[in-house]
Amino acid sequence: MNIFHNFFSLITFFVKFRFFKFLLVGSFNTIFSMITFALFYYIGFHYFIATTINLILGIFVGFNTHSRITFKLYNNSYEKFTFCALGFYLLINILLYLAEINNYNLVLSYIIILMPCAIINFFVLKKFVFNTK
Repeated sequence: MNIFHNFFSLITFFVKFRFFKFLLVGSFNTIFSMITFALFYYIGFHYFIATTINLILGIFVGFNTHSRITFKLYNNSYEKFTFCALGFYLLINILLYLAEINNYNLVLSYIIILMPCAIINFFVLKKFVFNTK
C-alpha cells in the first residue's frame, strides 16, 4: 500500500507542472493520432487523406484536452488552435511527402515526425493559443 501511495504522490506532484500535464495530454493525443493515421492508412487511404481525417479528429480532441487539462483555460481560442493545427498539418504532410519520395515507411516516418512536432507544439500553444497574459 505504501508503494502505491508514494507513486500517486509523485504523480500528483508532477501534475502540478504545466509541461508535465502537456506531456501526459500530448501523449494521449499522440497515441490517438498515431492510431487514427495508421488505421486509415492501412485500410487504404492515401496518407494525405489519412492526415486530413486525423486533423479533423485531432483538432476536436486536442483543443478540448489541452484547454481543460493542460492550460485550464476555457476561452474561445478555438480559431487560433485550428490555425496552429493547420500549420502543423502542412508541415507534417510536407515531411511525409519527402518520406514517400525517398521510399521510407510512412507510419514509422509519421511517428518520428510527431515527436519534435509535439515539443514545438507545446511552446506554440502556450505562447499563441492559451496565453494568459
